[in-house]
Amino acid sequence: MSLSAISAQPVVVVKSTTLAQSAVMILEGERQVFSVTLQNQSIETPVDLLLFSFQDSTQGPLQTAILNRDATPAELYEYELVLAKRQALRRRKVDEGQRYIPPGETRTFEFEILGKPGLTSGTIQIDYAHLGVPQNEIKDQFHTRQVCLDLAVTVNASVELARIDILPVQGDVPQPLWRSIGAEQEEPDTPLDSDKYCLLMMDLRNAWPSNMEVRLEADNRFSIEEHILPGNTNRVIFPVPRVYLEDPHAFIPAINPSRQRQFVVSTSKITPETERANREAFWFREKIIDSLKASWKTLSGPARAGTVELRGMRLTPRQIEAVKIDEVGIEIAVEPTSPGSSDDNFSAQENSICVDDFVQIRVRLTNRTTKPIYPTLRLMPALAHRPLNVALDFTRKFAWNGTLQQTLPLLGAHATTEVCIGATALCRGEFELMASVEETRLWVDEEAAKEGAARQRSDTQSMMDALLGAKERRVWHSRHKCLVRVRD
Repeated sequence: MSLSAISAQPVVVVKSTTLAQSAVMILEGERQVFSVTLQNQSIETPVDLLLFSFQDSTQGPLQTAILNRDATPAELYEYELVLAKRQALRRRKVDEGQRYIPPGETRTFEFEILGKPGLTSGTIQIDYAHLGVPQNEIKDQFHTRQVCLDLAVTVNASVELARIDILPVQGDVPQPLWRSIGAEQEEPDTPLDSDKYCLLMMDLRNAWPSNMEVRLEADNRFSIEEHILPGNTNRVIFPVPRVYLEDPHAFIPAINPSRQRQFVVSTSKITPETERANREAFWFREKIIDSLKASWKTLSGPARAGTVELRGMRLTPRQIEAVKIDEVGIEIAVEPTSPGSSDDNFSAQENSICVDDFVQIRVRLTNRTTKPIYPTLRLMPALAHRPLNVALDFTRKFAWNGTLQQTLPLLGAHATTEVCIGATALCRGEFELMASVEETRLWVDEEAAKEGAARQRSDTQSMMDALLGAKERRVWHSRHKCLVRVRD
């Protein structure tokens, strides 16, 4: 038997903490700071190496969920995010020079605890040693001793997100309403562009027996404060910016580098439509959460403050349609053909003309993507406030010059084009004008196609096509109706 003798090592103990009996009561979303004092009981040997690690009761279930082969990429992303970036315990950043304890001396270190659902216990593990040389000069194996501090944690509910919904903004929002939530602009009498925003409706419940004040912030521009009585649920309606994604079906990444793969085959059999919907919901949800900040603080009793957990929100297809900005923008305007009339009337959604007046229906198409498209425009007039079978019977009431369906030339990336059609109303009443754009055929990058023909098609690309399905022609519809009032 061979034995290796090591140099004398210190003995470190936990002398005291600022927590009563190593126990803490905390609310969900709250962060509390406490300190731990370590004492070096050695008479001659200092401590020049201190390594801190943490364990808590939420790590085990999360690690088990990550190993579940049936978990979706979105679920794995959530598990890894909570495990890696929302630790229950962590050490506050301090000067690295404090990681030295002289013989017989003490050092105090500050730690932070976060209130999380399911957190019942935690452990601070401290590995220490005496190396005698700087850490970057250590080449051989070294040994450490260990001291642990166990914590008992009680987490109580604070402000809960009971329900969420996203609604489109209908029409222009008056400027005083925008100003009430902190929105400002150069011209105070002009309403802000409602096409850039949607309404986020949140039901917030105060589960703590104290008055709460919740503060919501969006887009670093808007803020609103809401007072919630104990046990009450308040509904807050708040404008949030709509989101445009260049690739809403992008691959969901892995936060843990050891799980990074070029392509992962899903163990669950889902259709390409479901896979696309799941990825779209994931990326729009991430964008909304990134633009929102929600915090709370108590107004009575001991002063407490924290954040509202927003990652519990889930988006339905209807909510995604309200928040997303389409790849192709469609704007419709009706302009008189008389001389001297304004040619820039695209912001108006209601127009008033006379019977038998000749007008121009102008449709502006904007390609927001980075790739060209081949558009086919379909203009759809209809009688307003009528059933569908009656609304489409307008041939004797509304006349136009040309065809309502036109195949347009290639529309470049980030380009805009306009289409004008002459029309006249043959009777009084109200008409609605809507439009849709359909891809005539898919655009193919000729240079990329030549490069792909020169080399064999990769199996990864074939699997991606099988997962998301082959690319299909897309269709976009105008979000706002152009209402035309016809009078005698």
